[in-house]
Amino acid sequence: MILAVKLEVRSFRIAQRRTFRVSRESYDHQDCVIVGLGDGRHVGYGEATAFAVYGAALGDLRAVLAEAARTVDGYVMGEPAQMWGDLAPLLADHPFARCALDVAAHDLWGKRLGQPLHHLLGLDLGQAPPSVFSLGLDPIDRLVADVEAHPGWPIFKVKAGTDDDVARVRVLRAHTDAAFQVDVNGGWDVETTLRRAEALAELGVTLIEQPLPASDLAGMAELHGRVALPVIADESCTGEDALTRCLPLFDGVNLKLMKCGGITGALRMIGLARSAGRAVHMGCMPETSVGISALANLAPLLDGLDADSIELIGTDVARGVQLDAGRLVWRDLPGCGFEVDWNLAEGCEIT
Repeated sequence: MILAVKLEVRSFRIAQRRTFRVSRESYDHQDCVIVGLGDGRHVGYGEATAFAVYGAALGDLRAVLAEAARTVDGYVMGEPAQMWGDLAPLLADHPFARCALDVAAHDLWGKRLGQPLHHLLGLDLGQAPPSVFSLGLDPIDRLVADVEAHPGWPIFKVKAGTDDDVARVRVLRAHTDAAFQVDVNGGWDVETTLRRAEALAELGVTLIEQPLPASDLAGMAELHGRVALPVIADESCTGEDALTRCLPLFDGVNLKLMKCGGITGALRMIGLARSAGRAVHMGCMPETSVGISALANLAPLLDGLDADSIELIGTDVARGVQLDAGRLVWRDLPGCGFEVDWNLAEGCEIT
């Protein structure tokens, strides 16, 4: 019997273990909403990070989800993709809220069937790539300490966008044989990208992520085919339409579940990128174990993975997938592979 669902929404302020800095911003906490879809027997959960820069401020998320509750409450849910499509008229312009509901629907789907989501998707977690560990724009001695505190981690993602980006990577190279990725978050221009890419390639950097501002597609057209390293889109790729514009200009894309509108949207966008012959990576916002565990289910489809927010946050709302020197350690649970425990976030709920 397929039962109707009811929506619940809770908001939390999730602390970082320390302030995290990138070229465009820094933060020591991040607000999020956790949604639950319950059918009286099971509850599936999903997450949306409150990011005003993407039009997903906390108040906006709450308002959109309150409106969605009018449609969702009493909805008879079958497979998640049907719900994703049925909610499209309401949530097409609100991918973060759509993501939270879609992940919750997938989690509930797996729990109803008693199967991990990756099994239902026909995926083998043994084929998953390792996660990177991200190094923010901290003083170099702190970054060295971070590298040395994570022995055996195969890939470090180094945030860039300063005058001494190459020098910082050179210092780090002396402390590890791991591969490096450089994530600029839009902090360079065309000439800086061309110049620094050659030096970074000699230091074992394997790719550059989002060197130019998100809107500078003309600059990317000027760069295309001239950069000494593969160039991956992140901020420029905010949905299917943006993905279509990015595919001719970048060597690959770094997708986020929230920008895709959830697992259903991510599967669609992965297919589009693959059909164009592009590399596909997926990353995360400052997410809890709810979002990261959901992301982990898609890891076997990817060339690269950034699931390290669970290493960087100081509070959580669930117990789920973990990382052992970058390797996914899976909990054998139905649904997306986590158990919500509100006691973990005691005192962090936003009312």
